[in-house]
Amino acid sequence: MKKVTISDLSEMTGISRSTVSRVLNNNPNVHTDIKRQVEEAIEKSGYQRKAAKLKLTAPVTSVNIATTVPVGSPDQFYTIMMNEFQTQLSDMGIEPKLTLINGKIDQQQILKKLESAESVLMLGPELPEVAHKLADQEKPIVLVNGYDDKMRLSSVSLDYELGGELAAKHLIEYGHKKLAMLTAQTRPSIRKRTYGFERKAKELGAESVEIIDIIEMCNKLDHKGLAEKIMVGKAGADFGASLILPELLDSGMLDDATAIFCLCDRTAITLIEELDNRGIRVPDDVSVIGFDNLSISSMVTPTLSSIGGEISYMVKSTIDALFHEFNNTSDIATRINIGVQLYSRDSVKKLE
Repeated sequence: MKKVTISDLSEMTGISRSTVSRVLNNNPNVHTDIKRQVEEAIEKSGYQRKAAKLKLTAPVTSVNIATTVPVGSPDQFYTIMMNEFQTQLSDMGIEPKLTLINGKIDQQQILKKLESAESVLMLGPELPEVAHKLADQEKPIVLVNGYDDKMRLSSVSLDYELGGELAAKHLIEYGHKKLAMLTAQTRPSIRKRTYGFERKAKELGAESVEIIDIIEMCNKLDHKGLAEKIMVGKAGADFGASLILPELLDSGMLDDATAIFCLCDRTAITLIEELDNRGIRVPDDVSVIGFDNLSISSMVTPTLSSIGGEISYMVKSTIDALFHEFNNTSDIATRINIGVQLYSRDSVKKLE
């Protein structure tokens, strides 16, 4: 029986050899439908994947994951990431340990909690002083979904600026010229997607780009308590949108926009619900796109267009980066950006 090759899979699916190869190598930047077609062809043809390379022995028996982010929501970005860390580390025989850091403990207490850790992953918004002190103790450390502006510490993050660019490009290609973005610039990952969106939208000829910061609106509308909760991550997964959007929409700030980009899927879903309460239909009257590509985005009505990356690949890259730190004899840090892609669904309308 003739051995099935990548060329055979390409011919069977009508997909290029290079893309088939990316699927076989688990490249995260391949569309889900393409992956499915290739996987079906592999099953039907009996294609034999190459044996995986032997894994290197892990240089550590446990990894401590320190985070300031609440991880209780079943469909929240960081909860999904935590579950993936637990799975991948456990599969490698490494014990994952979680250290939850709240705003009530000081720097010394945090360091005390982590003094016995073999290695540390700082998950979520950065604690730069704590991270640098851990590094000074020669403790292997990698920042996850954040970065060190002094470039002393290695980091792994989704390419948020690219994500903002992709959202803008999609809306412009669908004929939208009057755009808006709902943001809450509490951390670098959100600032980057905001910057990428605004810059690319203007570059591609948008007539107007309205950037509305939920925190600024809270302060202007005398909701300083809500603004403070958003800043410390205690305003809900939608960044307090359910509480401020009624007044924001009443203000008319979004009236001119034909499409709105939201900093995350939960904010986008809250926006769609509030618009629906007012008889404003998505996408017939206004288009909406989110960020994170949470599973819920394909379950709501209309299904939500979103930007997202492969969290499993991001987690794998983080573990690889942490292992590298054990053998890194230089003071040079590495900043890794994981690619993201557009998931086009029903919440964005193509204008004639």
